[in-house]
Amino acid sequence: MKDLYEILGVSKTATQAQIRAAYRDLAKKYHPDRNDDEATAVLFQEVKEAYDVLGNEDRRKLYDKYGDLAKNPNFKGFEDASSHFDSQFGGFDSFFRDFTAHGTQEYQGSEGVEGRSGAGEQKSTRQNSGNWNSRVYSGQTFTDRFNQGAREQDAQFKKAQQSRRSNYDPFSDFGYGQNSSRARTSYTSEEKGSDIQMKLKIELLEAVRGAEKFITVKRPTRWVSREAQTNHRPRMEEERVRLVIPSGVLSGEEFRLNKKGNPGKAGGPHGDLVVHIEVLPHAFLFREGADLFLNVPINIKEALEGASIVVPTLETSVRVRIPPGVTNGQKLRLRGRGVKKKEGGAGDLYLILRPVLPQVEDKEVQEKIKALAEQLEAYYPPEGVRKSLKL
Repeated sequence: MKDLYEILGVSKTATQAQIRAAYRDLAKKYHPDRNDDEATAVLFQEVKEAYDVLGNEDRRKLYDKYGDLAKNPNFKGFEDASSHFDSQFGGFDSFFRDFTAHGTQEYQGSEGVEGRSGAGEQKSTRQNSGNWNSRVYSGQTFTDRFNQGAREQDAQFKKAQQSRRSNYDPFSDFGYGQNSSRARTSYTSEEKGSDIQMKLKIELLEAVRGAEKFITVKRPTRWVSREAQTNHRPRMEEERVRLVIPSGVLSGEEFRLNKKGNPGKAGGPHGDLVVHIEVLPHAFLFREGADLFLNVPINIKEALEGASIVVPTLETSVRVRIPPGVTNGQKLRLRGRGVKKKEGGAGDLYLILRPVLPQVEDKEVQEKIKALAEQLEAYYPPEGVRKSLKL
């Protein structure tokens, strides 16, 4: 285990002010916002843990006396922890007293196994060297029980190695180790990263027909807290992702791309990329449900005499017949030429006829059009045209 004073680069006689100054310099040097490699992140964590101990005068005294045991924030010294040792073994005094007492008595082991010993079966003697001979309890010697406990601790150690986050801690059974219930409450668990929200604008024909789009996603290279993002600009990365838009999508619909969002905390999975669709308006085409409406410009002659014209549809162009004498806004219906429905079939395409007046700059032509308009006004005066207009 590394010495905490060496990690901070100070002597054991350093003042608290010197320790704080050393910590600030090293924390600034190894801060994750300035470095992106794992080795530097480990150094930053070591510096932080060292300052957590040495920066606190009480914990520093415990470290000077007990060493690495003081790294546990719940460790208060063996004097304060005696009650926790007693709760596990009934107290060391009674533990050793059971092995030295005479006469018949109950023995309650640390595993909750009861046995009975008798003075006629077991003896306890003190050698001249001052060492205690072991006594037999239910067929086991003190050495046997000690070795059994060591084997159990070894099994716990091997089991802990199987987990990438578990580290064997001999004090976990006493409620103070890093795997104890106290320590687990402060463990930084994995968390899924936050979602990235994005608006994608597409053309109406892309929404109607379906499309394939490629989106560039920008996100931090690793998890960064909101506070860190405010104070420091995190290092960013870009990823080009593919989005398949099905036919018939509407404005306001959203698509979720799994694990394409921000990085997770403590190695957790990425969040999602949520794409919100906005369909842009078309110059001639609009949609109502599965039906499409196409504004079709025609000239005055076509409106008066009728005509055969070619109009575009979603699949191909088709020829339609305009009857003579059509009015502005009159509709022609093409069945099955609209948007495909999920349940099968398709909507209809409506052609909205829009007669267009000529835009000419020749004054002579303008005078002829004006004269013609005055002649036609007798057939439909302004008050007659707007006779049915109401809200």
